[in-house]
Amino acid sequence: MFAKMYIKEIKQFFRKPFNILFMLVVPICLILLMGYAMSNIVGRTESNINTDSTVLYIVESGSNEQYQQNFKQFKSYVNKSMNIKFIEIHDFNSGCEDVNKQNAIALIQLSDNGFYYYRSPYNEPAESKILRAAYKNILGRTENLESNSIEMVEVKQKTINSYTYFTFAELGLIIMYLSLIVGQSIFIEKETKTFERIYISKANINKTLISKVALGCTIGLLQILLVYLVSSLILNISWGKYFILIYALYLLLSLLSSTLGAIMGLFIQKKAVLNDSILIISISFGLLGGGLTPLSFLDSIKIVSFICKLSPLYWITNSAISLSSGKINTEFVIAVILCLLIIIFMVLIYSILKKAEKIKGVYLYE
Repeated sequence: MFAKMYIKEIKQFFRKPFNILFMLVVPICLILLMGYAMSNIVGRTESNINTDSTVLYIVESGSNEQYQQNFKQFKSYVNKSMNIKFIEIHDFNSGCEDVNKQNAIALIQLSDNGFYYYRSPYNEPAESKILRAAYKNILGRTENLESNSIEMVEVKQKTINSYTYFTFAELGLIIMYLSLIVGQSIFIEKETKTFERIYISKANINKTLISKVALGCTIGLLQILLVYLVSSLILNISWGKYFILIYALYLLLSLLSSTLGAIMGLFIQKKAVLNDSILIISISFGLLGGGLTPLSFLDSIKIVSFICKLSPLYWITNSAISLSSGKINTEFVIAVILCLLIIIFMVLIYSILKKAEKIKGVYLYE
């Protein structure tokens, strides 16, 4: 019975040209457009390296005199030997923004507690890698800085360009729109009185909802595969050795999105309200997850950074980027747990409303 309902959903979906367009064309267009538009902010499309590099620094009032003296010697040597100039600023957030926009290669903050080094988390220039190695070798030690040589070792850490970043960020955003497809499909069933005809069997109602969610997961699965093939073969983007975990992560997001659409489509009575509500939730999740603005900008503002961490897309995007670099960290665990908790919470809401429906005798399709 369930298999027949699932096959029916698949056939109905692929009969509409707009659905095929949404599934195949929109993800690729979003990645290409956002990757190109943000190439000057997250990564560079050209390979030329700017030789006139700039390092921003902040010296807080009351900072340790010994730290200031060490920093002056470090600054003097780097300025001469590496052709890097230092510019003093006073606003930390604006300095981080300049680094993210590649107007500067790094920001060094000097305080009473020591030194803080900020660099772009998405596309660190080669000069910044060399400078950071020198920074660790010199300012990270307590020896006298009167040395005649500095060991400059390029730090081997993967950096990503705008296309790599938006491959993962936009994939999450487009998967959130699956909730709209599933929600509208559920609402159409209510309009055509499908629920009224099958409501005598509660199992059938549940199977109908599960078939809708399965449809959303199937579309998500195909979108992930499509993005993987295009990004790997055309954009030359590596998903790393943990690509299976990245695939599973976005498939879990597909389940979350489809479940959200199914429950909202079932309980919301007006189609306009349903569409607007799902769009607001999807866009909000996408914005907080870095789908419209790079996460480096959002993280530079404390209150915004805190709010972003409430969105599962924030953790999924960060986790996918780390996994593509060959690293499994706590962000992956948080992303999985947060998605599962949201899904469980929605299922509990559905169960509670179903019980209330039984008591009141007012059915969902009404």
